[in-house]
Amino acid sequence: MSDPQGNGFIFAATGETYVNLARRAVRSLRQVMPDAQVDLFTDADLVDPAFDRIHKLSDSYFRPKMEALRRSRFERTVYLDCDIVVLMDVSELFHLLDRFDLASSYAFARDGRRLVQDGTMPRSYGLLNAGVVAIRTNEKTKELVADWDRTVRERDANMDQPTFRELLWKSDVSVFVLPPEYNLIAIWTLDSWKPKQGAPRILHSQRLHKIALGDPETPFTLKEALKHDRHRKHLELLLECDSGVGTREVGRLPTPAEAMAEELLELKARRSTLTSLLRKFRAWFRG
Repeated sequence: MSDPQGNGFIFAATGETYVNLARRAVRSLRQVMPDAQVDLFTDADLVDPAFDRIHKLSDSYFRPKMEALRRSRFERTVYLDCDIVVLMDVSELFHLLDRFDLASSYAFARDGRRLVQDGTMPRSYGLLNAGVVAIRTNEKTKELVADWDRTVRERDANMDQPTFRELLWKSDVSVFVLPPEYNLIAIWTLDSWKPKQGAPRILHSQRLHKIALGDPETPFTLKEALKHDRHRKHLELLLECDSGVGTREVGRLPTPAEAMAEELLELKARRSTLTSLLRKFRAWFRG
């Protein structure tokens, strides 16, 4: 690989389903960052102008992200999983890499299966969700990613994140933990998300694996990414209110839970009115 230059995003996908997701994810990214450099690493023979470059993977391993990170042509790389919807410009992730070697957000799933304890790491050393990883190319990160790739393969591990945690603990790579709006995978937290938290920047929707593949040349929609309309409507309001992208006066924006409570009160009021009308009708009918 030639000397890395500039900033760029990468996706990595093997198999038809993930390649399709990646093609839709890049189009979502292009909607908010049309001039970004974006590469795809894949086992497919593919031509897609939405990507600046498409690189052929060495094999069809189901965890291709580490090879993609190893081979990235960029000095500063942001890796994105294929079930990602980028909601606004996130160039600030590259700026972080002027100070830190790596940035990622905490994983919400932290059960014993993921936090394997070997006596060297305290439980308080959290697990990072590797669906969004910003990384600066240098000798330390090259060694980290190469060890990550090799160790996951040697262990035949189903998950890459426990190994990532272990290797980060042993390394001297400087790490910044991103706030949750840069990898919103716990969708239910939208039920209590306030405007003062800022709008989510990156939506990580596992639901996208469960719906029909859709046209690979169309971006994802929030209706596809979010199961419940209340979450979609609330997210749209948060984006509109965010000082970085929106123009709406923030004011007092109700959470989805509060909005649901108001809807229930309205339904109860309607039910009460209908009950009253029904009683009057019965009284009239009986004469």
